[in-house]
Amino acid sequence: MASSKPPLKVTISPGARAELKAIYAYNAEHRSPVEADRWEDFLLEGIDQLTVNHPDGKIVQGFPGLQEVTLRRSNRGHGHVVIYRVDLEAQNIRILHIYHTRQDISGRLRREGNW
Repeated sequence: MASSKPPLKVTISPGARAELKAIYAYNAEHRSPVEADRWEDFLLEGIDQLTVNHPDGKIVQGFPGLQEVTLRRSNRGHGHVVIYRVDLEAQNIRILHIYHTRQDISGRLRREGNW
């Protein structure tokens, strides 16, 4: 029987945690606390899926070693882009940022530089 590799561990950077809080606050204020809970659950579930699906992410152009995956609840709506780095040696995926799809992601990455 072949052994399967264990899923990688996910860690969320302080910056990404702050971005999650800001997303929650925005949704709670502009939609409802119930919708904010749903969206946060959706994002965290998508992040958790990276433990086994991390190779599905795209390389972030101009940022060696960074990958991205876009999470949307529907095919036509906006969503959020999760920026992450995979460290296979440490068996870890580090979530660096969570940006709205309308944001200038490469510009923010250049400005923030903490990746």
